[in-house]
Amino acid sequence: SASSSVSDGSKDIMGSEQTYIRLPSRYKHEDALRNAVIQATTGKPQIVVIHGNKFLGKSRAIKEVSSIASQKMGFRILTSFSTSLDSFTSYFCFRKILSLALEECVKTAPKDPRAKLRRDSVSSAGSRRSWCRRSSDASCASLTSDADDELFTSEEDHTVAHAEYLYENKFLDMTDQLMLGYILPDLFDERLISLLHGQNPNTLTKGICKTLLKILKPIQPVMLMFDSDGEGDMDSPSWNLLSELMQASIAEGLRLFVTVASRKMPTVPYAIMDLVYEVKLLPLEKDDTEMYVRALLGLPSNGDNLGVDKDVIDVVYERAEGCPLFTERVVSYAQDNNIFVFDESRNTVALDVGGDIDGNNTAADRLPLDIVDIVLEALNGLPPELWDVLKIASCIGYSFDINIYEALESGLGFQSRLAHLEEMFEIFERLGDGRYQWKHRAVYEAVRSVIITNERVEIHAMISEEIEKAENESRKQDGKGLNDSVLRARHCVLADKFDSALQMYMSAGKRAEERFNFSEAEVMYRQAIDCIKRAGSDVVAGLLSSPKVSLARIRRGSCLRELAQYDEAEEEIEKCKIETEKIRKDNSGDVGDDDVYLEALAALATLRQAQSKYSEARMLYEEALPTARAEQGRHSALWVAGHIARYAEILRKSGEFALAEEHHREALDLRLSTVGQEEFSELEFSVSHTQLGCTMF
Repeated sequence: SASSSVSDGSKDIMGSEQTYIRLPSRYKHEDALRNAVIQATTGKPQIVVIHGNKFLGKSRAIKEVSSIASQKMGFRILTSFSTSLDSFTSYFCFRKILSLALEECVKTAPKDPRAKLRRDSVSSAGSRRSWCRRSSDASCASLTSDADDELFTSEEDHTVAHAEYLYENKFLDMTDQLMLGYILPDLFDERLISLLHGQNPNTLTKGICKTLLKILKPIQPVMLMFDSDGEGDMDSPSWNLLSELMQASIAEGLRLFVTVASRKMPTVPYAIMDLVYEVKLLPLEKDDTEMYVRALLGLPSNGDNLGVDKDVIDVVYERAEGCPLFTERVVSYAQDNNIFVFDESRNTVALDVGGDIDGNNTAADRLPLDIVDIVLEALNGLPPELWDVLKIASCIGYSFDINIYEALESGLGFQSRLAHLEEMFEIFERLGDGRYQWKHRAVYEAVRSVIITNERVEIHAMISEEIEKAENESRKQDGKGLNDSVLRARHCVLADKFDSALQMYMSAGKRAEERFNFSEAEVMYRQAIDCIKRAGSDVVAGLLSSPKVSLARIRRGSCLRELAQYDEAEEEIEKCKIETEKIRKDNSGDVGDDDVYLEALAALATLRQAQSKYSEARMLYEEALPTARAEQGRHSALWVAGHIARYAEILRKSGEFALAEEHHREALDLRLSTVGQEEFSELEFSVSHTQLGCTMF
């Protein structure tokens, strides 16, 4: 039961899940959900957005409609869950959806009897495609195993194996590989990355949508469920992709049903506003509460022989405030603690009239004030070391990858104790691939509520330090880091380590830019700037004037330019150029300020080029280029060559072909000088030849 202490060996501290109960105030929305599913089966794609405050039953409503869609109408259910941290990553909410879709697609795709032979021969030649080279040994083994059927049934098959199989059967092509890799990092191929250069964001979205449609068609009817922790709403690129998918599905007649759960009504793209049905869940009304209480007590909904006293309904409604979950817990708590009694003389469930001589400690007084009280009472029996794990887990988030926090095992036994809490008390549940999630939102919120501010800062500081140690150890062993800059940055911000957070967000932004994921990079640079605003005034004054913050703003402006948001990009870069120029004059001789000013000039020149303002772009780069050449001793040859090549491109587009050729040759010579060195880039070398050829054409 909910009120039992964990020390009594009870499994789930929140008790068993109640049977779904239809309530009068929600009939309209429930009927609309069922009708939406029916419409989707006829080839008219539907999208339902369910929003409302926490504990009102959003996930429960979606679960109920997905059950109907699956069991009665044959829909394949593809689910996704996002946290507040995941919303920083473009298309994150589509990762699990796409991974599941690939698995389902493999199950339905026709088997090519020659596919296994091809896989074996390619494997033996040692020239497997990048999808499998990037996968684990187990994934590759599944493709070359004699047990072909296991490819379709094993739960341990990896997304890489499914994608590889579809490629070998010519269901997917190289363009699909590029599009899939844009969402799923495991399928990302650096050799194809140059194809994304200069790609218009809308064109990219259409390309991803085309590949997604190719995968969804064989497994229709399909239901996509986007859920979150209430703070991890869908990012803008994902909404754009969903908009494109819904429009394409109408044209293709795809049987598609989509649900999105959120705390508040999200900003839906205008193009699909007509396809969206909004469900706003409100607290239960008093009549609903009475019906719910009767059901929870096992009484007929309209029985004349057995009743529930009005005082019982009043006290439950007052305590629960219309929250279905809290209503369940109040009733369960009251039953377990004999607060509700059966009055045989009236055949009615009533409140216990007991209390002390002064009228205190009545039945109503003994009921908990809110759901947090019930949860905390249930957790009272936990030993301190398990409480520590709960507090750490609540600081990490509602859902998290345990593998990333492996560093916490040695000193705290975090993983083993987390598994113990999952097994013994069902506080957590595993989602697969090492990902854990709190089983009950109420438990998560209750644990968070008992952590004071200073303790929270200390926990985040400890987490960031442990991850940093693991990062350094990993770098010593294989020369690579753990690539979790965003996670570390979040913990650093919450631990008041703002300078460290700034550096990590910058690192994450740079990695996103290298993948031509400018939407995500822009978010990272914005976070780098915004995290400083959370610091005290003295810290802000020092950091906002530092070259690192200026560089973050310049790079954010460059990302906005790539996203064709020219006005906002110009405002960001122009303002930063003016401020940097002033700082540069005040701090004469500071090399860092010169570098940032050069970046500002180059970014503004590139923006002017994108706006076809070639004369302004040329003037800006003619100011920047002497500084770039002068810095050749401190920077790599590729860095200098990049600036010269960009200036040459401005000259070419201005019609100055001879001068453009001269500068492109200079850039090519610099790049040639790096052949055989670690910094040499085959891609840049190829681009340099291409640019020179275009100039001479």
